[in-house]
Amino acid sequence: MNETKMGNNRTGIDTADGRSTTMVEASESLITNNEHDGANAVRGSYFGMGEVVGTVAKPATGKGMLTTIKDKLMGHNPEVLIDKLGERLAFERSGVRLYELMMLKCAARTDHEVPASGLQHIRDEESDHFAMLTEAIESLGADSTSMSPCADVTGVASMGIVKVLSDPRTTVAQCLEALLQIELIDNASWELLIKLVANFGLDDTAALFSTALTQEEEHLRMVKGWLEQAVMSEAS
Repeated sequence: MNETKMGNNRTGIDTADGRSTTMVEASESLITNNEHDGANAVRGSYFGMGEVVGTVAKPATGKGMLTTIKDKLMGHNPEVLIDKLGERLAFERSGVRLYELMMLKCAARTDHEVPASGLQHIRDEESDHFAMLTEAIESLGADSTSMSPCADVTGVASMGIVKVLSDPRTTVAQCLEALLQIELIDNASWELLIKLVANFGLDDTAALFSTALTQEEEHLRMVKGWLEQAVMSEAS
C-alpha cells in the first residue's frame, strides 16, 4: 500500500500566487529595522543569566554521603556521574514506553512487515537496562527516583518522538524513522557512559554497560533494517 500520495498540499511557496514576493519583502524589512537583532539580544540576555535546569539530589543515606565525600577527595565530581546515570535511566524508561506504543501501532495495521517478536525483544531489553541502571544508581547511595538535570532535558527532547508514535496519522515507516533517532542517541550515550564509569574506577559496572551497548547496537541494526525495508517496499 502506497501511503505517500500527492494531494491538496498548500504549504509550499509555489502555491501562494505571487504572494511570496510580499513575504520576502516583509522579511527583509524586519532585518532592515533591526528587529531580528533585537530578538536575538533578548534571547542572549536570557542565555547569559546562568540559570540551570535543576540540581542533582543530595545523598539521603549515610552510604551515599560517604561515597560522595570519597569521590571528591579523589578529585572526581560524582554529581556528573549520577546526573548521566539518571539521564540514561530516564531514556531507557522512555524507550520501554516508545516500543510499547510501536507494538500497538503495528498490531493495528497490516501494511508493514515489522515482526512483533522483534519489537517485544527490544522492549524487554530496554526494560532490563532500566533495572540495571536503577541498581547502579542505588549502589552509589543515590536516589534512582530523583529527576536529575540531564534526565529532565532528555525527557523534554523525547517528547517529539512520543508525539510521532502516538499520532494515529503517522505511518509505520515514519515511526521507525523516529525510533532510529532514539537508537542513534542511545548508542552514542551508552558509549559515553561507559567511559565515564570507567573513569570512576567502576570496572564491573562498565562491563555490564558494555553488554547493554552491544544490545543497543543490535537494536539499531534491527530498526535500520525495518525502516529500509518499509521505504524500499513502498517506493517500488
